[in-house]
Amino acid sequence: MDSITSQRYKQFWRDLLRKWKKQSNKYFMQTSPRSDGWLQATAWKSRKKGQSGVCYGFVLNMESAKVELLIYDVMDMNSKLWDYLRENKLIIDSQFGSGVDWHVNKTAHLRKVVMRTGLNNEAEWSVIQDAMIHEMRRLISVCEPYLVGRQP
Repeated sequence: MDSITSQRYKQFWRDLLRKWKKQSNKYFMQTSPRSDGWLQATAWKSRKKGQSGVCYGFVLNMESAKVELLIYDVMDMNSKLWDYLRENKLIIDSQFGSGVDWHVNKTAHLRKVVMRTGLNNEAEWSVIQDAMIHEMRRLISVCEPYLVGRQP
């Protein structure tokens, strides 16, 4: 990635985090702007040393903006949590809205595309950021009840 793109990402995330911290809850409060396409905040840490466990994430590329819940070590330690979420998939989908993508390999992702525009559309950054923040709040409010008390 060239330095101009890295600088643009960092500015996008700086502005998003500034907005988030003015209007949102505990997540992302200690997060710093990055020079690439994602930010994560830990929902809870794994008991396995060096692993994040469960995170909320903002994802941005040139053409789209997404929010996601990531569950690490889903094939082992966090498999019961992923199974529990999958058992409640219809409820979660109905609460979070259409377009939720459930994907799993070593890491499980519950992801939603917020907008089909991204870093390339600098004129719309504020709109993109507002939409990402809105959808992240929704994702947290829908998913958090399923996470409470389920840490392995």
